Amino acid sequence: MIRKKSLPAQQELWVARQDIKAGSSRGYYDSLSELLDRSGFGDAARALCAPYYSAAGAGRPPLDPEVYFKMLFVGFFEGVCSERATASRCEDSISIRRFLGYDITEATPDHSTLSRVRTRLPAEVFEGAFDLVLSIVREAGFLEAAAIGNDSSTMEADASMEALVNRLDHRSYWDHVRALAADAGIDPEDGAAVRNFDKGREGRKTSNKEWVNPHDRDAKVGRRKDGAFDMIHKAEHTVDLESGAVIGAVVLPGDQGDAEGFGERMVEVAALADAMDDADADTDTDTEDTGTEPAKREVVADTGYHQKDELETLAEAGLTPVIPAPKNRKLPDPEKEPGAHVAAGAALEACGSERGKKLLRERAEKVERSFAHILDSGGMRRTTLRGLENINKRYKVACAAFNLSVVMRKIFKFGTVKQYVAGNGIEGASFWSQKWNLRSDLSHRIAA
Repeated sequence: MIRKKSLPAQQELWVARQDIKAGSSRGYYDSLSELLDRSGFGDAARALCAPYYSAAGAGRPPLDPEVYFKMLFVGFFEGVCSERATASRCEDSISIRRFLGYDITEATPDHSTLSRVRTRLPAEVFEGAFDLVLSIVREAGFLEAAAIGNDSSTMEADASMEALVNRLDHRSYWDHVRALAADAGIDPEDGAAVRNFDKGREGRKTSNKEWVNPHDRDAKVGRRKDGAFDMIHKAEHTVDLESGAVIGAVVLPGDQGDAEGFGERMVEVAALADAMDDADADTDTDTEDTGTEPAKREVVADTGYHQKDELETLAEAGLTPVIPAPKNRKLPDPEKEPGAHVAAGAALEACGSERGKKLLRERAEKVERSFAHILDSGGMRRTTLRGLENINKRYKVACAAFNLSVVMRKIFKFGTVKQYVAGNGIEGASFWSQKWNLRSDLSHRIAA
């Protein structure tokens, strides 16, 4: 006989722990927990956040930074970008509770706790957490950064175009149009007449120089991924073309040009990769000095990043640009701009080589793949936060989670929860002892 399932009545005695059904013995988050524990991520995260917590010990103990970052990782792997949805998912899942270190009788952190921690910790902490995960990728042997690809994509802001106000008089769009209609002799109360006037009036446009959203002043009017106009931000990725890991990520204003500040951002990413190389050289005692200089790092991007000043910045930093020029664009004058002429010529030569063509194909594949995983599958295409500072904090952690998925895919043959559920076999049991000798603590990676 089929019976309705219902919760049993409260018993007088406690249930023994061994009688509690806690799911399968090993799941996706158990493998991820093993990865983080072996790398010493928890201790490094606590050391990273320690300067921003009181050592007096008064008051309620704070949320463990390791738990905080793990919860944000869960948000990425579960495809939920809001802190409220992330907290709800962590509360609901037994396997995620085990990943966080919470018993089934304990209350997991509330979404308001996640918001307070994000607000109080500076952006440098989130940058440091991203670097810690990047160090895991590097020490696992999956990060070379000899060639790095760059591109950008749009994010939908948590703001509406209907709430736009004029920067001068702070009136809404339709209040502004009705005032213009009244000046033109049209009844401002006649909605149809006002709309017809708006359609045909001269100089009709929604410029970011004239209009702003008062709830998120960093949001800009622009085209979404599907081509419709909306309030947007711009996410930019710098990806290692060998492993596919994101080694640099930033959320920029939606109306900022691709090439604006591009050279400086690439120089910073290259400096981070150089610092990792130096750290590996200092700790690896088996490597012999061959006396040869390392090859120059190659920066691969599309035509939107081809700007002579930025190419010159890359060349001065010792980076080789592989960036095709737009159609019919000539080289800079060698007499007036010798540096820009040499840099643009080097980029043209690199794009025409077989290696350059290969790198451009890899950039189109792996950079777009990172956007698909982080923005679409990871739930970051539509942000639930306001202000570039808050969004960049959350986005750094999402990119760090993506890098963890890269390592998980290399070791266990599944990088996401969906791939694990699909039945991909676990082939990384002997990987730890045979191929990967991680340091027990990553705190040495924290920048002073």
